[in-house]
Amino acid sequence: MPLPTWFQKYAVDGIDSEFYETLRSEKLILLPDQSEDLQLLRAYRDRVAGEMDSEESQHPPMLWSGIQPPETHGEATCDYYMVVSVGGTKTEVALLRLEKGQLIGLNPETGEEVKTQEEILKIKDDSKMTTPKYSEEHCPTGFDMLRQIAEFIAGLFKEEGKKALARCGGILLSWGYAHQIVRTQQGLLGGLAGLVTEMSKDQLEFTPHLQGKDVAALLRDEIDKALNWSAPVTIANDTVMAAFYFLSNEWSDFNKVGLFINGTGMNFALPEKYAIRNEGYVSEGDDTYVPQRISESRPLGESETEMDFFVNYETGSIKLAETRTRFDEDEEFQIERNITAGGHAFPSQMKRMMTEFISKEFFESMLVSISANELGSYEAGKIAGGASFNEIFPNVEATEQQMQIVFGICKTLLSRSALHIAIVLSSVTKRNGYGLGSHQKLDLLGMEGSLWQMPGFQELVYGWWELLNDEEKLNIEFAHEPSFNASLPGPLFLAALQGE
Repeated sequence: MPLPTWFQKYAVDGIDSEFYETLRSEKLILLPDQSEDLQLLRAYRDRVAGEMDSEESQHPPMLWSGIQPPETHGEATCDYYMVVSVGGTKTEVALLRLEKGQLIGLNPETGEEVKTQEEILKIKDDSKMTTPKYSEEHCPTGFDMLRQIAEFIAGLFKEEGKKALARCGGILLSWGYAHQIVRTQQGLLGGLAGLVTEMSKDQLEFTPHLQGKDVAALLRDEIDKALNWSAPVTIANDTVMAAFYFLSNEWSDFNKVGLFINGTGMNFALPEKYAIRNEGYVSEGDDTYVPQRISESRPLGESETEMDFFVNYETGSIKLAETRTRFDEDEEFQIERNITAGGHAFPSQMKRMMTEFISKEFFESMLVSISANELGSYEAGKIAGGASFNEIFPNVEATEQQMQIVFGICKTLLSRSALHIAIVLSSVTKRNGYGLGSHQKLDLLGMEGSLWQMPGFQELVYGWWELLNDEEKLNIEFAHEPSFNASLPGPLFLAALQGE
């Protein structure tokens, strides 16, 4: 039985036959025409689908966002919002608005508007800081962390930039640490509390100070003190906010709309059905109500109402039992925190395979050639896409066999990443039919991140997804923001489509 065209072209073609057999023996390549491989992968899909709805051992975590999809697809226009993204490494700030779907930024120093993405990204790049780390002397508590972020934001706005704050409708906060969402009012904007559950990375020591507290309210108060300006804060997951880019008028002909981020990190967002209590989803006082998703094991109760809310699928956290190899064992950069091998897991696997199949010295010469500390998806994508070895790694002496092995490793890493995405997506399909379309309408998958841009990557995801779906035909369109970066305009689309 011949391999499907999509797999032959993008996963196999060009790999040296001897090295191909090595990759097969290591389980790094699984074949869509082998019944044993396909049976294993469908069993994997079934396990993941079951664990998504498990109340005991949920992998991946399925987090309630508190955000409903808009009732109608509207025109994407809104005045300024301050977009603040706080992550473990950096904190970014931007003042942005939308005009009929076009993103417009403001230079906080001069008050000048900019319209091209390059200009907006430059302003955003100039308006970032290293997220404050724990330091007994300089930043001993989580409250100090928030105060320093607010003071940094205040320092960005000079006299002309401050004038625009009078038009600013609020603050849209992406908080990159574990937190529980609670809905505090009927209106969405300003109506979400983010109760911190745990801090991580260089901010781990801040957990005792912030745990259980509403970080949206804390940051709002600190910005008020630092800038003498107050506005409601809406805290939301960046993947959910980015999904709103695909919910404006331009995309109104689609049925279900989801967004999959696959770059340095990975995440997926899609509306799902929740059971809402009689009193509604809004919490008051000390109440911290979180609705439960409707599933086979958790049906809708008699006194409950069914409503759609976005789910934040923490898709990196999936057990790899069926597809695990010895190259997935890095304790520092665990692939089960990012199963598509993005972020640090990708270069970690590149290093292990290059060292194993060629040599440590050869791998280090590749790093020296491009003056880098690691090799990642950019280099893998270029090589797998047909760029010559010497074009990417000038001045590296390599035999034809070594170049063939590098090519095979790069192609294998990318195709394996696509396979794991397809397993996640087919698990979602098995649970709720996403990807099959409905009522003569296609579903839509929004794509974000660098790996989606790699040659053949989308075709591999689609091919595996349909095959794992017991070969039931998909009715879905893949789409992306022009630069595969819906996270930049996404928060503004949320504000435009959910604003009162």
